[in-house]
Amino acid sequence: FKDENIRTVGRMMLPVVLGASAYQFNMFFNNTMMSAVEPESVTLFNFVQTLILSSVMTLVLAITSVKYPALTVCAAKEDMMGFRKELSGTMGGMIYLLTPIAFGLIVLGHPLLELISLHGKVIPENIDTEAAFLTMYSLCIVFLGLKEIADRALYSLRITKVSAWIGVVIMAVNIVFGYVLSRMTPLGASGIPLGYSIGVIAGTAWLLYRLKKEVLYFGGDLKATTVKSILGALVMSAAVVASHRALGGIFASGSILHRLVLVFVPTLIGMAVYFILTYLMKAEPIRAFLDPILKRGAKE
Repeated sequence: FKDENIRTVGRMMLPVVLGASAYQFNMFFNNTMMSAVEPESVTLFNFVQTLILSSVMTLVLAITSVKYPALTVCAAKEDMMGFRKELSGTMGGMIYLLTPIAFGLIVLGHPLLELISLHGKVIPENIDTEAAFLTMYSLCIVFLGLKEIADRALYSLRITKVSAWIGVVIMAVNIVFGYVLSRMTPLGASGIPLGYSIGVIAGTAWLLYRLKKEVLYFGGDLKATTVKSILGALVMSAAVVASHRALGGIFASGSILHRLVLVFVPTLIGMAVYFILTYLMKAEPIRAFLDPILKRGAKE
């Protein structure tokens, strides 16, 4: 521990550990509040919480783990133009991928939960409760992805304390809003996941503001990507709802096969609508992916 490099690593690592542990603290406080507000829904709440955060964070961490080395290399070379390009590309891609997931979970969350949860002692009323929790958590999905990218960008610039403080802010906002919304509004238990979403949105907004002060600007056209992703997701949602209702009139028996059809067919239709529409709107992430493939195919 006498080595200065080891001490430097220790000083930089501690805030990172504290920031990462904020997720676990949030889950602990949310479970505690749920136990006090609606004890009979704790199991349902834990299921939805794990389903959303684990699945989304797996995708987010897979993307950030690939992009983090590139950000670190640019930062080490003091290549801020390259850093901004990598950062904006990753943020745009995250917005493009997570926006339809958030919208899709909101409009198709109930049939999805019926497919995976409506077995044994679980009754339709339990699915309604889970769907409400799922909707509230879905509001922060895009912001969770952006937070992880911003964290990695600051880490690559050797700035670690900011993310730790943001983790504390998210935890504080989560607790305050979760308590107020669950006890003082008609939302009841659904106010707890909504409080968490508000905390993540507020913390991510502050984190992005702090990151922008370091890099001056993000580069690329994130506003255009965001608008096109939202428009595409809105049209996608309408297509998903329409196809689900149409299929619901055909497959109404409630068997596992019918539930699969009612989830996967509208999902495939929604994905096709989203990708085609955003490609026609020239959204940068899908263009960057498909244009080289189409050009190569045209040459062949």
